[in-house]
Amino acid sequence: MYQLWSQYLEHLRYENSQLSAFWMSYIHLVGDVLLGLIHASREGNWLLHLYVVRHMISWCFACDKFNYVKHPDVHRNFMEGYFSVQLASKSLFGMTFVDHTIEVTVNKDKKTTAIMTSFSLKTRAVNRF
Repeated sequence: MYQLWSQYLEHLRYENSQLSAFWMSYIHLVGDVLLGLIHASREGNWLLHLYVVRHMISWCFACDKFNYVKHPDVHRNFMEGYFSVQLASKSLFGMTFVDHTIEVTVNKDKKTTAIMTSFSLKTRAVNRF
């Protein structure tokens, strides 16, 4: 059964039509790459993150996004899980992307103050932001 399924997927990717090839690449991008990145970030699993990024490299080249470099200290910190953030108590699946954390915390702070709805020129308010 698995062999038949694999043959059918290969047919959709390469032999059927350009439209089916497009949708199969989209399914690969969403199913394997994006969900894999989310999974790696939530667990703080750097090796899974690297595995998924290797699969994503072709997409980066296709979109002209290839300006990435390696640094030993960054690699060591990432291996220890410091590429994602844990805001609440420790849980196995509670970490999130750093940029997402910044957006959530900054937006929450802005929404809970009057500064978001009405701009203030008071020194204290301006210094806060």
